[in-house]
Amino acid sequence: MPTRKSYSRRQILQALGFGAGATALAACTTEPTKAASGTGDPIIDGINKFEDSTYPDNKKLYEGLADSQSPHTLVVTCSDSRIDAETLLSAKPGELFHLRDIANIIPHASKPEFGVLAPVEYAVSSLGVSTIAVIGHSNCGGMAALQHLDEYAKKLPATHDWLTRSEGVLASLDGDRNAEDFSLRLEKANAAAQLDNLMSHAFVVDRVKAGDLKLEAYHYDIGKGDVTKFDQEKGIFVDV
Repeated sequence: MPTRKSYSRRQILQALGFGAGATALAACTTEPTKAASGTGDPIIDGINKFEDSTYPDNKKLYEGLADSQSPHTLVVTCSDSRIDAETLLSAKPGELFHLRDIANIIPHASKPEFGVLAPVEYAVSSLGVSTIAVIGHSNCGGMAALQHLDEYAKKLPATHDWLTRSEGVLASLDGDRNAEDFSLRLEKANAAAQLDNLMSHAFVVDRVKAGDLKLEAYHYDIGKGDVTKFDQEKGIFVDV
């Protein structure tokens, strides 16, 4: 039985004698890329855009990352959708290892949460990152909830339990809790407090004492685009 051949639209038009004009028309009516057509689903459209343009434009970078990673920093940020560490730090894929949770909290050794500590342990002990950067941010919902924690015991019990880890930070702040700058002060104090929490873990202490690991805390003002850094000697946040 003879094999059935298939022909392209271009070949069919040329065979019918429509010539170069029809060939040009065929070229102009090529099916659009998946990203250009759009599905209305932000996840699918995002994947299509990545496959159609982002990956091809950065193919060598991704091929180099295929078999291993060597990030220089563990970034601890809030789960807030407005925080994009790669953009904020002008980093490329493969440079940052991530831990994201409500209010960028690192559990103290006295009250561990192993699912959260595992990324820290892996980044420090296996990947050998040289820096852990805790980044708090403005208008943090977790810090707002911390100020009214009793209200969350029933409606968001998991969130309530998680935020109890920063009750000591709230208690340590002086001043009127209704003051305009209180939430900002709390956000910064909470970010800085995570450095102490990190130092409650022996695997972190060992790397810090060996001079192989730095611990840093930052605060990111989303609306202004400003970032300040915690000066551990002065005990205040300063401009970067």
